[in-house]
Parts: sequence; structure tokens; C-alpha cells
Amino acid sequence: MRPLKDLKKLLFGESSELSIIIEHLKSDKPALFGLAVIILLVLMAVFADFISPYDPNLQDLSRRLEPPSWEHPFGRDEFGRDILSRIIYGSRISLTVGVVVITISLLIGTALGALSGYIGGWIDLVIMRVADIFLAFPGLLLAIGLTAVLGQSIFNVMAALAIVNWPGYARVIRSQILYIKGLDYVEAARIMGASNARILASHVLPNSFAPIIVLATIGMGWAILAEAGLSFLGLGVQPPTPSWGSIIATGRDFIFRAPHITTIPGIVLALSILAFNLFGDGLRDALDPRLRI
Repeated sequence: MRPLKDLKKLLFGESSELSIIIEHLKSDKPALFGLAVIILLVLMAVFADFISPYDPNLQDLSRRLEPPSWEHPFGRDEFGRDILSRIIYGSRISLTVGVVVITISLLIGTALGALSGYIGGWIDLVIMRVADIFLAFPGLLLAIGLTAVLGQSIFNVMAALAIVNWPGYARVIRSQILYIKGLDYVEAARIMGASNARILASHVLPNSFAPIIVLATIGMGWAILAEAGLSFLGLGVQPPTPSWGSIIATGRDFIFRAPHITTIPGIVLALSILAFNLFGDGLRDALDPRLRI
């Protein structure tokens, strides 16, 4: 039992780094608000089958464009479908795209950024120039072009967004590694005969992830917005699968007769993006000792 107590003390003791970060986040009300909204979104996506009041694709044309009511808090769309149910199921698409895109971007960006920053030379030159080429184009515009070439599907949307997003992670990792690899403990490990792979895996990368975690958290909001934008243009999730972007797109034709079709999903989308940005900002402050006030 003693090792478990020691581990608990190490992780959650009063002077541990993790406990300091948690205490800082507890005092950051905007970050806590963002975290609460994120948790709500995750629960909504995971338990959509249980909490959704209606089938998201169930149509009732006799009750199309109904405004919000007690029976249907968010109203009905142009086909008489319950908008609340479609928003709940649409959260699955948004979060799935966000997680997959950020994970792929993080893996590619970390690998290429680590090679670029640690090895340097012509490898650094090639990787960074390729990253500059991608960064020279507006991200969403490039994603639209890639999706149009690859075809309209959720998998192609995720692939296109990951291709667009990886250069940002590569540049951040590269800058971190350029700083860390010159520190004394890295030089000591090199003098003791540690291989480059061991130094990179054991000493350099673990100390480079703080800004990447923050960037990934904020990047979730970008990925959700980008997926909604592609779905709005008809390049993302195809009907009748519910997506926040497609719900907003179909509601624009009825903006004056039934504004709830567009405005309510738009508010949910904006609130979700705001939540990830607020939590990302709070996490940045908590992870950086210079910003802990």
C-alpha cells in the first residue's frame, strides 16, 4: 500500500505540479465554464440515444416549421423533425471530427516537428518549407478544395482538415525542441552516451507538450467550426445525417418564417467553440508558471 500512497502524494500532494495546475484552473471561472460546457457536449454525444427526446430523422410534414414549444423546445425544421434531437445527435459528428482531426494533426505535426527541430539541416529546411506552403493558403479554403477533390464524406472531411492543420503543430514542436535541446540536462544526457532517439523520447518531447496541449484544446474549436462550415456548403456530412452546419444551411431558406432553425444551432455552435477557447486559455495560464498570478 505504501507505493500507492507515495504515488498519490506525488501526483496530488500540496506541492506537486499537477495540484498547482488544478488549483489554478479552479480559480479560473471562464475556464471552468468552458470545461463544464465541454463535459456537457461529451455527455450529450455519448448518451444521445438515451437523452434525445425524438428520432432525429422522424418527419412530420403537417407540423413543419413549428416554433419552439414545451413539446419541442427548439422547434421543428422544414421536414417537421425535432431540432433539439438533431442538435444532440449532431454533437457526435462535431466532437468525432474534432478529436480525429486533432489527433491526426498532432501525430503528424509532432513527428515532423521533432525531426525538424532536433536533427536540423536539410531535413529542417524541407519540412518547414512544406509547412510554409500549407500555411500560405487560408485553412478553410484549402480544406474546401481538398474535400472537393477527395469527395463528399465525413472521412474525407477529417482527412482534409488534418492535412490543413498539421503545420501549426509542427512549427510549435520545432520551436520548443530548438530551445530544449540546448539545455544543460539534455547536454548531460548526450555526454553520458544517450542516443538521439532516447534523448528525444525521454528528455525533449515530454517537456515540449505543454503548449501543444493548449494548442490542441483550442484547435478542437477550430475543427468543429471547420466541419460545420464544410457541412454548411454541402461538402461535409450528407443528409439525412444531422450536423450542426447542415442544420444551419437548410434553415437559411426559412430565416424570416422560422428563424429558430438557424439561430438555435448557430448559438450552440458558437457556445461550443467559445467553451474550447476559454478552457484552452485557462489551461495555457495554468501550465505556464510565468502566467500564474
